[in-house]
This record gives sequence, C-alpha cells and structure tokens, in this order.
Amino acid sequence: MPNRAFIWLWILLILSVGCASTNVPQNLDRLDTMIDQAEESSAREYAAYHFHRATVFRDRARLEVARANYGVAEVYLGIVEASITEAMDVTEQRKELERRRNQRQDAKVESSPPAVGGSEKFAP
Repeated sequence: MPNRAFIWLWILLILSVGCASTNVPQNLDRLDTMIDQAEESSAREYAAYHFHRATVFRDRARLEVARANYGVAEVYLGIVEASITEAMDVTEQRKELERRRNQRQDAKVESSPPAVGGSEKFAP
C-alpha cells in the first residue's frame, strides 16, 4: 500500500498544475481588447511596427498557451502589452502632429490674398 504522504503529494501536484494557467487567458483577453481599441484608433496606420509586433507576439502567446507553456506565454504577453502601449502612444503623437499640420495649412489658405483679376478675363 502506497504511503499516504506520497498520495497527497501527487494530488497536490495534479491540482497545482491544473491551476497554473488561470491568469494567462485573462491577460490574453485583456490584451486582445487593447489591440482592438488600438486598431479602432488607427494604430495599424500610425504605428505599424508596434501594432504588428503586438499582434505577432499575441499569436505566439496563444500558441504557447495551447502547448501549456504558460511561463513562455507570460513573457510574450509582457511584450504584447509593451508594444501595444507604445503603439497607442505613437498613434496619439502622430495624430496630434497631423492635426497641427492641418491647422497650419488652413491658416495659410485663409491668410493668402485672393488672386488678382486673371481668372475673370478668361471666363466665357
């Protein structure tokens, strides 16, 4: 008859292995939501490198979760979070620069003097 301590050790081991992955899927869902929000704010166009990096590592993390390599998946999820945060920051900065550039161009158009008399001569 096996030792009771040995049986309890096996039960504890089986339960601890089963509980190791509870945090990873929650983080994966949270980061999926962040990627969706970044895509809605046009991060794919304004911060293509960071956005692509986030999606690639998210896919790698999903693969590692499927293989039950939760430690590796956590590392990949950290990279995803850093990349998507950077993508959102770059997107916000580039949108602000674009808005300022458009304001300057609008101000130039409004302040330029109208064309003098040339266009009325050739009107039919």
